[in-house]
Amino acid sequence: MSDDLRYDVTPHVRGVLQDEEIVLTHNGQPVGRIPLRDIQPYIAAGYHMDDTRIYQIHDPNQQSQRQTAYVEDCDMGWC
Repeated sequence: MSDDLRYDVTPHVRGVLQDEEIVLTHNGQPVGRIPLRDIQPYIAAGYHMDDTRIYQIHDPNQQSQRQTAYVEDCDMGWC
């Protein structure tokens, strides 16, 4: 490998959740995979993972902070 040219394509690699793994692609071509069978993923608050699907949890009784701030902070007159 010392004679090979290497190009860092890391910023261009995309990960897609498929079945029980993350498939890594570069320019639409598979370049690797990360099996998830033995890994416990971290899912942020407000989201839930069920098998290989990720769901956003929405509470219709709770207004988002962003919407509230948009309505309450109109003191500059441009909202």
